[in-house]
Amino acid sequence: MLASLHTLELEHAEWQRQIRTGLRQHQAEIADLNAKTRLFRAFESTFIPGLLQAAEYARARFSKRIAALIPAPLPRARPPRPPLPHLPAPRTGPDQTEAHLDGGRLDPSGRVSDRGLLHRLGWPPGRRIQFDIAPGAITATSTPTAGHTIGATGLLAIPAPVRQLCNLAAVAMVVLLADPAHDLLVVYPAQTVARLLADRRVAGNAG
Repeated sequence: MLASLHTLELEHAEWQRQIRTGLRQHQAEIADLNAKTRLFRAFESTFIPGLLQAAEYARARFSKRIAALIPAPLPRARPPRPPLPHLPAPRTGPDQTEAHLDGGRLDPSGRVSDRGLLHRLGWPPGRRIQFDIAPGAITATSTPTAGHTIGATGLLAIPAPVRQLCNLAAVAMVVLLADPAHDLLVVYPAQTVARLLADRRVAGNAG
């Protein structure tokens, strides 16, 4: 690399010297000698001799030499991959302690006909159930001393006085929330859930 750089400097200096003093006299001597010469031979393994170079050719040769002296950039190391997020282990079966939501309509006797939710709660026919009134909902819990039971058909009948306290008609649409972890069933009137969702959306848009 140092030898190539030295040669390049010498070529550049010679080129500058010839340009500084002018080439007319020298070119006239070459033209006179060329007129007297019958056979002209030039031996150059890589490029045309300096006096025969056009300006564009000289610039190209200098640019190529300079480019050869500039080392190629080293390959950039790839950035390390970010660690994968921690994912929970895949489930192998239904989670019996996870809360579940469903909707439906009470039958004319005010019974909850969703046997699937009652099964998730582990409430078989004959299980004693205690009813209470919560704000906007009816709660049902399994209590050995309760006065109400799940019928032989596996349906849970909500007593009429309890439904009246919650303004819930016998064939009303309801939203059911089963929470096996707390042995709890919550019965929401559908219009109550719709109103809560609408109010939440309005509050979110206002914020």
